[in-house]
Amino acid sequence: MRLLELAKAEKDKRLVVLPDAKYTDSDGEEALRNAMWTCWNTNNPVTRYTADAIAEKLFREATSESQPLTLDELREMDGEPVYMVDLTGGTLWNQWIIFEKSTDYGFIPMGGGWFDAENYGKTWLTYRRKPEEES
Repeated sequence: MRLLELAKAEKDKRLVVLPDAKYTDSDGEEALRNAMWTCWNTNNPVTRYTADAIAEKLFREATSESQPLTLDELREMDGEPVYMVDLTGGTLWNQWIIFEKSTDYGFIPMGGGWFDAENYGKTWLTYRRKPEEES
């Protein structure tokens, strides 16, 4: 039944299979160009939605890469890796880390320890991606 439903959706031009991959900047820009060309060539709600979704994803990734996470964003990332940066001048914490639990007061990383939320932005920060080295 599911295959019949998918076949009908494809016949009605309501089916789009998106690639299961993370885009690099150049891949994402190429995907957006392709989606825009397809949208121009076969203008329908599905191709417009696809182009909008790719553009939104690229914009979100581009703006979030260089910005540190807010405390609220970090709290939502329990169990997901984040890149932690030591702001005290050391390099001890400049590494990928996974917080298994967060509270209003701080964060508990896998393996134990404690990072105080009050010091976030003062002695440590986290990013979705490792920040590029400044030259």
